[in-house]
Amino acid sequence: LPAVVANDRDVRADCLSMLAETRQIFRKQYGDSACLMSMRCCLSCVENALPSSQTEDFLRLYENVLFGQHRVDGISDSLTNDDIKFLYAFFHNTILKEIQ
Repeated sequence: LPAVVANDRDVRADCLSMLAETRQIFRKQYGDSACLMSMRCCLSCVENALPSSQTEDFLRLYENVLFGQHRVDGISDSLTNDDIKFLYAFFHNTILKEIQ
């Protein structure tokens, strides 16, 4: 497996693939409407099965990456390597295991 944090990785593209993978899984249960669901909407479907504080941390970081909020909402902090590692670890070790 390639390193999660590397110069040749695009975290935004990886977040989009996380969303596509999540939607594909939910499509089996919710049909084509799952293709319109945001990550927050998808995770709200299984909110009682996931740790709420970690889920909110994941969504905050995920939305920061995807929508660039850390650049426009006045928060000067940028994402750290640890934040990016948490995104991948929580998605693959917690979210995917729960929804599959």
